[in-house]
Amino acid sequence: MTNTKTKKNKRANRAVRTKRAIIEDEDGWAHVVGGRTIKPDASKAKIKKWGFDVVTYTLEEVTAKYESLKDKWEESDACKELIKLVQPYEGKSQVNNVVVMGLGSFQTQMGDFSQTTFTQLAALATIRKTLAIWDIPVIAQDPAFSPVDKEFLQSLGFEVLESPEGFDLVNTGSLVYAIHCYPIVYDQVGKKGPPAVLIGNDLTRLTDGPM
Repeated sequence: MTNTKTKKNKRANRAVRTKRAIIEDEDGWAHVVGGRTIKPDASKAKIKKWGFDVVTYTLEEVTAKYESLKDKWEESDACKELIKLVQPYEGKSQVNNVVVMGLGSFQTQMGDFSQTTFTQLAALATIRKTLAIWDIPVIAQDPAFSPVDKEFLQSLGFEVLESPEGFDLVNTGSLVYAIHCYPIVYDQVGKKGPPAVLIGNDLTRLTDGPM
């Protein structure tokens, strides 16, 4: 009997390999899920998405992940290139606030950390530091923010607003940071400002071609 119990306990603690599946969400998007090795962790909070248990991270875990990725970002060649691009404008801009649009959640729909969102935030920190605008107000707006996302950004000194409240704070002295946003976001930003600085995607395809 002892041997049998031992084997059962070992199996209970063993990592589980999930099968890949294609799930369609309520918006019609198809998601490939599973296929990863997941070790059970009873200490993690979980939510149900498409029939799967998805881990939700704490503020402490999100903060630790950001600090880790921020350190790597600051050592990267991309960071050094960004500083070179921004440095000539130090002290020349009359920016009175920073408005961040569409940053995205720090956790993907399937429960992983979003490295893209963390990297964009780290890049923004580099820009603010290089331009010496660290002490001016920073506003963030994205319908995708979770309660933990909002809490994390607030811990960094950001003011988190619900959409579309953030647009009302865009003015001719704003630095708007909007990467990979929908055309309507850039349209609203232009109408409210235009801002002193807009950091985003190449808008040529939006102005010279069909939207």
